Amino acid sequence: MSTRVDDGIESLHQPNVVTRLRSRPQGWEPPYVVLLGLLVILLSALCLWLGVSREQPPGTLTVTSGDTAREAAVTLPGDSGEAVAAAAAVLPSVLAVDYRDLDGGVRRAQATMTPGYARTYATLVEQRIRPAALVRRQVTTASVRGAGLARVLTSERIEVLAFVDLTEVAPSADAGEVRPSRVLVTMARRNGVWKLDDLILL
Repeated sequence: MSTRVDDGIESLHQPNVVTRLRSRPQGWEPPYVVLLGLLVILLSALCLWLGVSREQPPGTLTVTSGDTAREAAVTLPGDSGEAVAAAAAVLPSVLAVDYRDLDGGVRRAQATMTPGYARTYATLVEQRIRPAALVRRQVTTASVRGAGLARVLTSERIEVLAFVDLTEVAPSADAGEVRPSRVLVTMARRNGVWKLDDLILL
Protein backbone atom coordinates (compact mmCIF):
# COMPACT_ATOMS: atom_id res chain seq x y z
CA MET A 1 0.00 0.00 0.00
CA SER A 2 2.83 2.44 0.95
CA THR A 3 4.55 1.78 -2.38
CA ARG A 4 1.48 2.85 -4.30
CA VAL A 5 1.12 6.06 -2.28
CA ASP A 6 4.82 6.99 -2.69
CA ASP A 7 4.66 6.25 -6.38
CA GLY A 8 1.66 8.52 -6.67
CA ILE A 9 3.41 11.41 -4.89
CA GLU A 10 6.51 11.03 -7.01
CA SER A 11 4.49 11.02 -10.18
CA LEU A 12 2.88 14.36 -9.22
CA HIS A 13 6.32 15.93 -9.03
CA GLN A 14 7.32 14.84 -12.48
CA PRO A 15 7.53 17.89 -14.80
CA ASN A 16 5.39 16.42 -17.54
CA VAL A 17 2.65 15.55 -15.07
CA VAL A 18 2.66 19.05 -13.56
CA THR A 19 2.42 20.50 -17.05
CA ARG A 20 -0.60 18.36 -17.81
CA LEU A 21 -2.30 19.36 -14.56
CA ARG A 22 -1.78 23.07 -15.19
CA SER A 23 -2.64 23.07 -18.88
CA ARG A 24 -6.27 23.95 -19.77
CA PRO A 25 -8.21 22.66 -22.76
CA GLN A 26 -8.85 25.24 -25.45
CA GLY A 27 -11.98 27.24 -24.66
CA TRP A 28 -12.01 26.19 -20.99
CA GLU A 29 -13.14 28.83 -18.52
CA PRO A 30 -13.00 28.72 -14.72
CA PRO A 31 -16.38 27.98 -13.09
CA TYR A 32 -16.61 31.46 -11.58
CA VAL A 33 -16.43 33.03 -15.05
CA VAL A 34 -19.38 30.91 -16.22
CA LEU A 35 -21.37 31.80 -13.10
CA LEU A 36 -20.61 35.48 -13.60
CA GLY A 37 -21.88 35.29 -17.19
CA LEU A 38 -25.13 33.64 -16.08
CA LEU A 39 -25.59 36.32 -13.42
CA VAL A 40 -25.23 39.08 -16.02
CA ILE A 41 -27.85 37.41 -18.25
CA LEU A 42 -30.30 37.06 -15.37
CA LEU A 43 -29.84 40.70 -14.32
CA SER A 44 -30.41 41.84 -17.90
CA ALA A 45 -33.63 39.84 -18.14
CA LEU A 46 -34.82 41.29 -14.81
CA CYS A 47 -34.14 44.86 -15.96
CA LEU A 48 -36.04 44.22 -19.20
CA TRP A 49 -39.03 42.81 -17.31
CA LEU A 50 -39.10 45.76 -14.92
CA GLY A 51 -38.99 48.18 -17.84
CA VAL A 52 -41.96 46.51 -19.54
CA SER A 53 -43.90 46.46 -16.28
CA ARG A 54 -43.42 50.20 -15.81
CA GLU A 55 -44.44 50.99 -19.38
CA GLN A 56 -47.70 48.99 -19.17
CA PRO A 57 -49.92 50.15 -16.28
CA PRO A 58 -52.14 47.67 -14.43
CA GLY A 59 -55.43 46.94 -16.17
CA THR A 60 -54.01 47.49 -19.66
CA LEU A 61 -54.10 44.60 -22.10
CA THR A 62 -52.76 44.25 -25.62
CA VAL A 63 -55.63 44.40 -28.08
CA THR A 64 -55.14 42.76 -31.47
CA SER A 65 -57.05 43.75 -34.58
CA GLY A 66 -55.92 42.18 -37.83
CA ASP A 67 -52.18 42.68 -38.12
CA THR A 68 -52.06 45.66 -35.77
CA ALA A 69 -51.72 45.84 -32.02
CA ARG A 70 -52.51 48.64 -29.64
CA GLU A 71 -52.99 49.18 -25.93
CA ALA A 72 -56.48 49.50 -24.46
CA ALA A 73 -57.61 49.79 -20.87
CA VAL A 74 -59.96 46.88 -20.23
CA THR A 75 -61.59 46.53 -16.85
CA LEU A 76 -61.94 42.88 -15.91
CA PRO A 77 -62.56 42.85 -12.16
CA GLY A 78 -62.25 39.70 -10.10
CA ASP A 79 -59.87 36.79 -10.38
CA SER A 80 -61.18 35.59 -13.74
CA GLY A 81 -62.81 38.80 -14.85
CA GLU A 82 -66.40 39.94 -15.00
CA ALA A 83 -66.72 38.96 -18.66
CA VAL A 84 -65.34 35.45 -18.09
CA ALA A 85 -67.71 34.97 -15.16
CA ALA A 86 -70.61 36.15 -17.32
CA ALA A 87 -69.73 33.66 -20.05
CA ALA A 88 -69.55 30.80 -17.55
CA ALA A 89 -72.92 31.81 -16.12
CA VAL A 90 -74.82 31.89 -19.44
CA LEU A 91 -73.41 28.75 -21.07
CA PRO A 92 -75.54 26.21 -19.14
CA SER A 93 -78.78 27.75 -20.41
CA VAL A 94 -77.44 28.34 -23.93
CA LEU A 95 -76.17 24.79 -24.43
CA ALA A 96 -78.99 22.97 -22.63
CA VAL A 97 -81.66 21.23 -24.72
CA ASP A 98 -85.05 20.01 -23.51
CA TYR A 99 -87.39 18.76 -26.21
CA ARG A 100 -90.36 19.38 -23.90
CA ASP A 101 -89.74 23.14 -23.72
CA LEU A 102 -87.58 24.21 -26.65
CA ASP A 103 -89.32 27.59 -27.02
CA GLY A 104 -88.85 28.43 -23.36
CA GLY A 105 -85.21 27.42 -23.53
CA VAL A 106 -84.65 29.67 -26.52
CA ARG A 107 -86.23 32.65 -24.74
CA ARG A 108 -84.12 32.15 -21.64
CA ALA A 109 -80.93 31.82 -23.69
CA GLN A 110 -81.73 34.86 -25.85
CA ALA A 111 -81.97 37.05 -22.75
CA THR A 112 -78.20 36.55 -22.30
CA MET A 113 -77.28 37.42 -25.90
CA THR A 114 -76.79 40.43 -28.12
CA PRO A 115 -79.77 41.06 -30.44
CA GLY A 116 -77.85 39.95 -33.51
CA TYR A 117 -76.71 36.64 -32.05
CA ALA A 118 -80.11 36.04 -30.47
CA ARG A 119 -81.60 35.91 -33.98
CA THR A 120 -78.82 33.61 -35.18
CA TYR A 121 -79.35 31.31 -32.20
CA ALA A 122 -83.11 31.08 -32.77
CA THR A 123 -82.55 30.11 -36.41
CA LEU A 124 -79.98 27.48 -35.40
CA VAL A 125 -82.35 25.89 -32.90
CA GLU A 126 -85.26 25.87 -35.34
CA GLN A 127 -83.35 24.40 -38.28
CA ARG A 128 -80.88 22.02 -36.65
CA ILE A 129 -81.62 21.31 -33.02
CA ARG A 130 -85.43 21.06 -32.85
CA PRO A 131 -85.93 18.28 -35.46
CA ALA A 132 -83.36 15.95 -33.91
CA ALA A 133 -84.34 16.79 -30.32
CA LEU A 134 -87.98 15.85 -30.94
CA VAL A 135 -87.06 12.54 -32.56
CA ARG A 136 -84.58 11.59 -29.85
CA ARG A 137 -86.56 13.12 -26.98
CA GLN A 138 -83.34 14.92 -26.15
CA VAL A 139 -82.75 16.33 -22.70
CA THR A 140 -79.21 17.69 -22.33
CA THR A 141 -77.79 19.60 -19.39
CA ALA A 142 -74.56 21.62 -19.50
CA SER A 143 -72.12 22.36 -16.70
CA VAL A 144 -69.02 24.54 -16.96
CA ARG A 145 -65.88 22.95 -15.51
CA GLY A 146 -63.67 25.96 -16.13
CA ALA A 147 -63.32 29.12 -18.20
CA GLY A 148 -60.63 31.66 -18.93
CA LEU A 149 -59.81 34.70 -21.01
CA ALA A 150 -58.62 33.56 -24.46
CA ARG A 151 -58.17 36.85 -26.33
CA VAL A 152 -59.04 40.53 -26.10
CA LEU A 153 -60.47 41.76 -29.40
CA THR A 154 -61.37 45.33 -28.34
CA SER A 155 -62.15 47.05 -25.08
CA GLU A 156 -65.77 45.92 -25.58
CA ARG A 157 -65.28 42.43 -27.04
CA ILE A 158 -63.35 39.43 -25.73
CA GLU A 159 -63.10 35.71 -26.38
CA VAL A 160 -63.50 33.18 -23.59
CA LEU A 161 -62.45 29.53 -23.74
CA ALA A 162 -64.70 27.30 -21.63
CA PHE A 163 -64.59 23.59 -20.78
CA VAL A 164 -68.09 22.14 -20.60
CA ASP A 165 -69.65 18.77 -19.81
CA LEU A 166 -72.80 18.00 -21.84
CA THR A 167 -74.84 15.28 -20.12
CA GLU A 168 -77.76 13.38 -21.59
CA VAL A 169 -80.46 12.68 -19.00
CA ALA A 170 -83.73 10.76 -19.02
CA PRO A 171 -85.88 10.42 -20.99
CA SER A 172 -83.21 11.05 -23.61
CA ALA A 173 -82.37 8.04 -25.77
CA ASP A 174 -78.69 8.45 -24.78
CA ALA A 175 -79.30 9.00 -21.05
CA GLY A 176 -76.12 8.82 -19.00
CA GLU A 177 -73.79 9.88 -21.80
CA VAL A 178 -71.36 12.70 -20.91
CA ARG A 179 -69.57 14.60 -23.64
CA PRO A 180 -66.66 16.81 -22.51
CA SER A 181 -66.50 19.78 -24.86
CA ARG A 182 -64.56 22.98 -25.46
CA VAL A 183 -66.43 26.14 -26.36
CA LEU A 184 -65.04 29.41 -27.68
CA VAL A 185 -67.38 32.24 -26.69
CA THR A 186 -67.32 35.84 -27.85
CA MET A 187 -68.64 38.26 -25.23
CA ALA A 188 -69.62 41.85 -26.08
CA ARG A 189 -70.29 44.62 -23.58
CA ARG A 190 -73.64 46.35 -24.14
CA ASN A 191 -74.60 49.22 -21.82
CA GLY A 192 -72.15 47.94 -19.24
CA VAL A 193 -73.43 44.35 -19.37
CA TRP A 194 -71.50 41.47 -20.97
CA LYS A 195 -73.63 39.59 -23.52
CA LEU A 196 -72.93 36.48 -25.56
CA ASP A 197 -72.21 37.48 -29.17
CA ASP A 198 -70.94 34.26 -30.73
CA LEU A 199 -70.33 30.63 -29.81
CA ILE A 200 -68.22 27.93 -31.48
CA LEU A 201 -67.98 24.31 -30.35
CA LEU A 202 -64.36 23.20 -30.80
